[in-house]
Amino acid sequence: MSAHNNGQEIILSWTNRTANKDSSIFVDRKTSEDEPFTQVAKLEGGSSQYTDKSVYKNTTYYYRLRTFSNDNHVYSYPLNILADFSVQGITNMKNQQ
Repeated sequence: MSAHNNGQEIILSWTNRTANKDSSIFVDRKTSEDEPFTQVAKLEGGSSQYTDKSVYKNTTYYYRLRTFSNDNHVYSYPLNILADFSVQGITNMKNQQ
């Protein structure tokens, strides 16, 4: 998963390896490492991008993707990005393992 901002929004992109395109992909977000993730979007199983339009400047957002496999949640590694709209492009992004 990667993220960048375009001056007003944060855009997440990923390679979709979901075998079941009829399933859903959930996008979870939080603004602090210490708080739990909250679901912000439910996408079609074939999706490979999400645009978050409800972000605030100078706020760090943490994202993860979630889907189901054999009735269990499967989570992506979390990714964080700073919403610094004075700089367009990939900003303060890292996968946490």
